[in-house]
Amino acid sequence: MKKQHFLIFFIILISSFGIYSGLKSLVKSGKEKTKWTQTDRDNQVKECIRLTKELGEKYPEIVKDYCECSTDKVISSMTKQEYNKITSLPVDEQKRKITPIIKDCIDTLEKRIQKAELKNLENLIYNVSKRK
Repeated sequence: MKKQHFLIFFIILISSFGIYSGLKSLVKSGKEKTKWTQTDRDNQVKECIRLTKELGEKYPEIVKDYCECSTDKVISSMTKQEYNKITSLPVDEQKRKITPIIKDCIDTLEKRIQKAELKNLENLIYNVSKRK
């Protein structure tokens, strides 16, 4: 269970960083606006997926769904300027502000990963018992 909590923390941190990185690029290019665009959303989802690395390789569909969910929750909850303010705070403060917004996404991610792990374990047990 501790592994799951670490995993969830890691994903929150990675997705927050991914969204922040994309916004940082927008600010530098002078294209930041109050409202999020579809391009902003697409870029944030792609960056979130890219930053999950091994987890994204092991569970590509689950991670993609999580990244879309968390990005959509953030986008619907605040403007880019509000998000920029949050991402300029220390990581613990960012986590405190962002986690409640994406909690449903985290819960779904955790359940889906647990279910996938259980299925993998069941398949492993089946294959081992089949060899005997």
